[in-house]
Amino acid sequence: RWTKENLNELNKEFLRSLPKEIRFSAGGFEVLIVHGSPYRLSEYIYEDADEEYLLKMLAESGCDFLICGHTHIPYCRMLPGGKRVVNAGSIGRPKHGNSEAVFALIDFSRDVDVSFVYVPYDVESAAAEIIKKGLPEEFAKQILRGR
Repeated sequence: RWTKENLNELNKEFLRSLPKEIRFSAGGFEVLIVHGSPYRLSEYIYEDADEEYLLKMLAESGCDFLICGHTHIPYCRMLPGGKRVVNAGSIGRPKHGNSEAVFALIDFSRDVDVSFVYVPYDVESAAAEIIKKGLPEEFAKQILRGR
């Protein structure tokens, strides 16, 4: 709600212009990057998602390597046939048990290697800046929760 009320029309137009997905081939994989899922921007795909559902989703999406986010919880899930689902983590709104930013680093150059890089940052200063800028206090609390 805060975002909708505080973004101007130019900001909203920019956000609407961003691609809903990114596709490319790498390391013998058809890779698809989305925010939530190939079906919905706001769908949560957790690591324990039903395997049949994930395989169906990948098949219908024409990919065998899905990179997503939305849950803010990093993981790499291996599926039958060498297929994979990777959640890239979160920069700035952690939900993985600590306050560090985390992102996925994926190397397709030989065998696929997925690693997660954790980056500490001054969450207290970030939370204070959120409050100072007049954003909802809940935003500050969200980045402090992982400590």
